[in-house]
Amino acid sequence: MGCRNRAVACLTAALASLALVTTGCGTAKAGEEGAGPPGDPLRVLLAGDSITAGYYASGEDRSYAALLEDEWDDTAPVDAHNIGQPGARAWRIARAVAELDPAALDVAVLEVGANDVGKSTVAEYSESVDRLADNAETGSPGLLTVCLGPWNDPVASAAYDEAVAQVCDGGGRVYVQVSDLFVEEGMRGPAGVETPYGERDAFHPNDRAHAEIARRIADVVHEAGLT
Repeated sequence: MGCRNRAVACLTAALASLALVTTGCGTAKAGEEGAGPPGDPLRVLLAGDSITAGYYASGEDRSYAALLEDEWDDTAPVDAHNIGQPGARAWRIARAVAELDPAALDVAVLEVGANDVGKSTVAEYSESVDRLADNAETGSPGLLTVCLGPWNDPVASAAYDEAVAQVCDGGGRVYVQVSDLFVEEGMRGPAGVETPYGERDAFHPNDRAHAEIARRIADVVHEAGLT
């Protein structure tokens, strides 16, 4: 059974009630070895492009990364390291993660692809995502690696989405689609609104989309038994 056909097994019924089409793969035991004893901080890496940096949420506390940290902090301390590089392709984020001092992690959220679609070949992108995941997993046995597909038009990014789904198909890696949100009404814009990151455009996710991205990731992490 393919990754896309196992989506329901990976995500919770809450997403279905929202009528969102989310794709994920993985098992609830993915992060067991990496997690510390109860009460220890949840050790998280959030690495990606401008979306991980927060563009274009209306406030710094409304980005998907900030929303995740706030939610997880309600149940346990969170030790989070955020790498958000606007305009970066997957290979650059892979390099940035490789330059980090290896540290034991419980969860790595990898968000790349918005800048790769139509610029990197699918093969280049696939290789970069695999290398990025490998770099995040260094020194973290049992790490749960959540790989987001590209934030882009789902038709244009279909082959890229499939590449991430193949790279992050088990072994502690879980694929989560977000390109379907790109074309859902009310997930982008309105353009021209001032934000802490500058004037919002019509491409990046708005508050509603950041919240849904956070929800999808949170459900996968919860399903893995880490929160």
